[in-house]
This record gives sequence, C-alpha cells and structure tokens, in this order.
Amino acid sequence: MLLYDLALVFGLLAVGALVAPRVRISPIPFFLVVGSLLGAEGPFPLGEETAQVVQGAGELGALMLLFSLGLEFSAGRLLAGGRRFLWAGGLDLLITWPAGFLFGYLMWGPVAGFFVGTMLYISSSAIIVAFLVESGRLVDDETEGVLGILVFEDVAAGGLLVVAALVGGQAEGSEFALDLAIAAGAAVALAALAVWGGRLFERSGRSLEGQNLHLSLVAAVVVIGAAAAGLGLSGPLGALALGMAFAEVSWKARVDRAVWPLRDILAALFFLAVGTHITGEVLADLWVVIAVAVLLGLATKMLVGFAAFRPLGLRSRQGLVLGATLVPRGEFSLIVATLAAGSAAVGAEFAGYVEGLAGLLVLGTTLVGVPLAQMAPTLGRRRTGGEGDKNDRDGGLSLEELEL
Repeated sequence: MLLYDLALVFGLLAVGALVAPRVRISPIPFFLVVGSLLGAEGPFPLGEETAQVVQGAGELGALMLLFSLGLEFSAGRLLAGGRRFLWAGGLDLLITWPAGFLFGYLMWGPVAGFFVGTMLYISSSAIIVAFLVESGRLVDDETEGVLGILVFEDVAAGGLLVVAALVGGQAEGSEFALDLAIAAGAAVALAALAVWGGRLFERSGRSLEGQNLHLSLVAAVVVIGAAAAGLGLSGPLGALALGMAFAEVSWKARVDRAVWPLRDILAALFFLAVGTHITGEVLADLWVVIAVAVLLGLATKMLVGFAAFRPLGLRSRQGLVLGATLVPRGEFSLIVATLAAGSAAVGAEFAGYVEGLAGLLVLGTTLVGVPLAQMAPTLGRRRTGGEGDKNDRDGGLSLEELEL
C-alpha cells in the first residue's frame, strides 16, 4: 500500500537524519544506504507505485537543490570569474575524463571506455550542494570555484550525452549535429535567463506571498528544468540558471524562506532515489574493479584541486578542500550507465552490469568523498602548519604558466 510504503520511507529517512549528527557525519550516506535497502534488488523493495513517487520526488529534489545554490551566486558574480572557471573546468575535463577512459578501455574496450570516462568525469551537483548547505560552506572562498567547475561540467555533460548516444549507436551523424546545435542554443538561452531574468521577475513576483509564492516557484523550477532536459542539457543546470536570476531580485529573502523546507525534504528523497539503483549483486562479482574505480574517482578530483587552486586564486589548502568536495558522483553517472546498458556496441557482458557498477560508484565516492570533504579544512591547515600565506602559493599552475 502506498501510504504504508511512504511511512517506511520517511521513517527510515528520519532515523538517518537523527543518527548522522550523533556520529558526526553527513546524513547523505545514510540516505543512499536506505535507498539500496528499498530498491528493486534490495531486501525491502518498494511497491511499483511508491517507487515511481520516490523517483519523481527525487528528480524534483535535485532541481530544488541546484535552484537554492543559484540563489547564493548571482550571474554577475559567476561571470566575474568566467576566465578562471574556464581554466579550472578545462583542467577538470583534461584530468578526469582521460583517466576514466583509459581505465574503461583497458578493462572493456574503447566504446566502454568512453562511457566509463564520462561516468567518472561528472561530479554530483545535487550531492555536493546538499553537503555545502548542511555544512555551512556556501560562503567559503573555494565554493565559488566548486560552482564554476560544476557549471562547466553540466554544460559539458550535454555534449557528452549527445556523443554517448552516437558512440553507442543510438543516433546518426545528422542527428548528432542537430542535437549538439540545439544543446548549444539551450545553453545560450539559460545564460541569458541567468543574466537578465532577474529584471523580469523583480516586478512580476514582488506581490507573491504564501502558497502563491511556493507554487509559483516550484512551477518555474520544474518548467525550466524540464525545458533544459528536453533540449539536451541537464534539468538541474536549468534550475541553477533560474536560481541565479532570482538571486538578483530585491525580495530574495522571501524566496529563500519559501524554498528551504521543501528543498531539504525533497533532497533526502533524491538521495534515497539514487540509492535504489545500488545493488550488491555486482559488488560480489566486481569488487576489485569497483574499488579501483572509486580510488580513481578520488585521485582524479584531488588532482584537479591541486592543479586548479592557483587559476582560481585560492590557497593550496583550499585546493585540497576543492578537490575533496568534487569527489562524489551521482545522478549523471546513472544516466550514462543507462545509455551504455542499452547500447549494442559495448558488449553484452559490460552492458549487463554497467548500471550496478554506476550505482556502486556513486555510493563509494559519496561514502569516501563526503567525510573527506568534512575533514579537508582541518587536514589543509595541518598540511600548511597553519601558515597559509607562507606556504599556500607553492605548487599548482598559474594562469601565466598555463598560457605558455
């Protein structure tokens, strides 16, 4: 029965939320584990109707998380660091994707290598934003760098999904060019929304209060997210652009108060929905491969933090925090795995367990990445001996060095 299943879902989420502070870790890993217990392959599978409700609520949770992040960073603030963010995002792409491709190529061949590289490249915007919110780090200097890299990744993700369909034999060359052009046009439209949308919303929404405000915000987030997804970009990227537009309005404080309670509830359902894709069956057969993939995911993002801190104008200890924060993978890895599973070009063996592999990659990188991100500021201070100004500029790559 739907109501009984929902009682179980929210009861377990509440237990995780209560236990996590007592053991001093984020509740996100708890929510993922709860999801794995309630998934179709878990010991307590949800009914089909309940599973659909949870998946839908989870998608909305991802949108609300990115919308709330956009509220903290206006388009002007992001554009001011555009050159730095391009360098950092480019370094992230050049470091992470080739490493994942090489791993997949050595294990399963070139086509599977493309999918594995793409799964390992994109960090989870939703998981990272939820962590930044609950840890109170939205105002930290390195958070701007995290946001810049996530935006770069989300834009790149649209192109990678189109290429993935072509590589997997699910799109023709003409369709590839058309889809890529549509995605590029959608990216321009979202940029325009982020920059100029605030002027439109300033007058039209100033009188909204209470239920009218709540429903109008949710409707706007869902419509923009759906439009972005339909045009070849990610739905959360559309929600982020919308949030940046609302960051410019004079009544932003009312938007914050309206969004936060709904965001926190839906975010928990998002992590549970991601967890339902995790299965232990693949773990038993490929635990060594999964362990290597998780370690590779950790190492590449930490290297990104080391390489990108100077282009971003950060100290080395902040680069450590930056890299650790980017470790968790999430919803995009699962989307790519679904494309791979439906492709005849990757081979039956890889197609049979790629979705389970992606689910365990998400769980592993989150279980490792979130606690590491929590400890990173302390580790960074110990590494520099508390003398950030003296030591923090050693190493890394400057913009001048990159341009040589």
